[in-house]
Amino acid sequence: MLLRRVGITGGHIVLGAVVLLVFAYFLRGPFPEFARWATYLGLAVVFGALILSIRGPRREREGGYWRGQPVDLRRPGLATRLRMWWRRRRP
Repeated sequence: MLLRRVGITGGHIVLGAVVLLVFAYFLRGPFPEFARWATYLGLAVVFGALILSIRGPRREREGGYWRGQPVDLRRPGLATRLRMWWRRRRP
């Protein structure tokens, strides 16, 4: 992910949203329309981060390595298991 390469974490994004909420609070007098939309955006980011943190990360399982060689830890499918069983049964 691009944000990981740059060094931006989810905490940085939530902190930015909180700063946006604080600015929106102070700007609600002179710029009420901007403050309203900034508040909506800040709340959406905070609640979105909360939902994503509860749901957990969606990482693809990377294959492990054993002695420098990639290891495939997936189990064979039904058809492959039946073929292997058939080969064991035949002399």
